[in-house]
Amino acid sequence: MQRNARLRPFSQQDIPALVDVINTANAHYGDRDTVTEEDIVALSASPYVVAEEDFLIAESDSGEIVGGGVFVFNPATGQALGLARVLPSYERLGLGTRLLMQTDAVFLRRAERHVSPALPLVMSRKTAGTCDGAQVLLGKAGYVRQYVQYTMRYDFEALPLPVTLPTPFTLRPFDIERDSRAVYEVFKETFAQHRMQVAQMPYERWLAQLQTPLFTSDLFFIAYHGEQIAGINLCFYAADYPHLGWIEMLGVRAPYRRQGLGTALLKHAFHVFALRGLAGAALDVDGEDAATVTFYQRAGMRIVQHAVLYSKSFEKL
Repeated sequence: MQRNARLRPFSQQDIPALVDVINTANAHYGDRDTVTEEDIVALSASPYVVAEEDFLIAESDSGEIVGGGVFVFNPATGQALGLARVLPSYERLGLGTRLLMQTDAVFLRRAERHVSPALPLVMSRKTAGTCDGAQVLLGKAGYVRQYVQYTMRYDFEALPLPVTLPTPFTLRPFDIERDSRAVYEVFKETFAQHRMQVAQMPYERWLAQLQTPLFTSDLFFIAYHGEQIAGINLCFYAADYPHLGWIEMLGVRAPYRRQGLGTALLKHAFHVFALRGLAGAALDVDGEDAATVTFYQRAGMRIVQHAVLYSKSFEKL
């Protein structure tokens, strides 16, 4: 049976079928993470994209939706995350390549409008570690393999119990004017050995992340030992998973480790997320950092996605 498909613009009516395609494709390669209709609605409502023009749908000759390509980006950082999926029965027809290249091109056009010329433009994409074909495709499209990444998740089946930090640590509210520079310095210190060299981010770029609707100061949990910051847990609302709280940067300074502070900061975030009505918490972690993966597993988090992260830098138009 001959299989053909064409690309067309996205419409809101496509959301249920697009969700089915993404989840079916993910499951085929052992990716247990799923998206919901609410997730796609949130992506399509991003103020920096026009979903009906920017998102793409692959449709078969019979009208079946067999693939799709979407992206989201943060204009404060120039960083984007793209997603392109095709039903396994429609692979090897060039649809994945077309979805990838066309969404890259649209992102570049949108970024020209919304991102400062001083910022680099970088698109990141994940593919399941078992999907060799997608990894080959990304390499041919100019993407560079970065590292293995696990997405870990904790679902709130009941309200997590409130947590008290171990003595002598205390939590203090985060004030962006007063505390941002000190918190940034602790971020750089605790993430200095990260494989992706995230600690090299300039202060101005780090601070720009706090100018978006995903940031709220009361999701920045800062632990003090006297007047010194001992640990941080910097959390955001998740752009692509609006029903989850996102743990972006959890770090404890070396002199204060092995005292239970990291676990307490993590579980405090769980409690606050649940009080906000969120369904769970999630984070990304270096899959080759066994000690950190084990730390999160001991706190009850599970691996829901084993992915390989690729990125591509773009020149301005």
